[in-house]
Amino acid sequence: MIRMRLPPLFSLQVFEAAARLGNFSRAARELHLTQSAVSRQIQVLEDWCGQSLFQRSGPRIQLLPEGAALLQRMEPPLSALHSAVYAHSETARMSLTINTLPSIAQTLLIPALSEFYCRYPTLELTLHTEYGLIQPPPQLAVIAVRHGLQPPINLHAEKLFGDELQPFARADVIAAAGSDPNQWPAELLLQHTQSPWTLWASRCAPELPMPRGVRFNDAALVREAAEAGLGIALLRHSILNGSRESPLIPASALRVYSEQSTYATCRRDSLALPAVQLGLQWLRSLANAHAEGACSAAALSRDLSAVPLSRDLSAVPLSRDLSP
Repeated sequence: MIRMRLPPLFSLQVFEAAARLGNFSRAARELHLTQSAVSRQIQVLEDWCGQSLFQRSGPRIQLLPEGAALLQRMEPPLSALHSAVYAHSETARMSLTINTLPSIAQTLLIPALSEFYCRYPTLELTLHTEYGLIQPPPQLAVIAVRHGLQPPINLHAEKLFGDELQPFARADVIAAAGSDPNQWPAELLLQHTQSPWTLWASRCAPELPMPRGVRFNDAALVREAAEAGLGIALLRHSILNGSRESPLIPASALRVYSEQSTYATCRRDSLALPAVQLGLQWLRSLANAHAEGACSAAALSRDLSAVPLSRDLSAVPLSRDLSP
């Protein structure tokens, strides 16, 4: 049987990284190469295939249909090759990286690390914070935990929990701003780039002024600014979790369901790795604990509202007993 000649394996590996990351520079950093070396390997593969795989526009690249088809065909054999090479590497399989947002690391993961090491003493854990949703290489024990809309369909995703949005501030800030959200000073409304006031205002305070407070790109920073007395923060309830005390109390008794949720995601070809299975098991236990805490909080507020929360409700009163 005559076997057809295969392209260089290294070129295929470089192509997979560039296609997955959507950027030659990021592929170069992941593979510890120069960008020019990545470009040369892509050119080698394109010459071998006899067709272009990427559309180039300055530093930006876009995968062409031919490149997308090649990537889809390559993923299973590359994953199998990785498993064959690292079949006996128990150390590689029992280390886990959780890539997440700083706010989730601070409020959900770090307070539970003692419990993690008691439960999994042989599992080496790395917490890495990053804002973009990562695209790890095949067969690596990496889990991404993100708060947002539905994750990409090419990843295995598990919804950990939903959330609710409510304004919080220090008591002195609330006393100065007043009890009517429609009269709150615009410069006191702290802003989060990924969680604007629009949803809460549309259901709870239609005449809320256009926010002009400081803008942040991380929910934990918004919380810290509110704790410093810089204004009123629209926070998801999970951000107020954790072990440390907070001076924040509800600035309004009205809360709404967030359109975003917290998800755990990983590559489908990494799902069977023991470290990934243990990591997901731990994250599910944190989600269950979060749900039990939310149920306890709901029970405390029954004296103010007998109406159960649902997505059809515009807003529901929340007891001040829920302040952290």
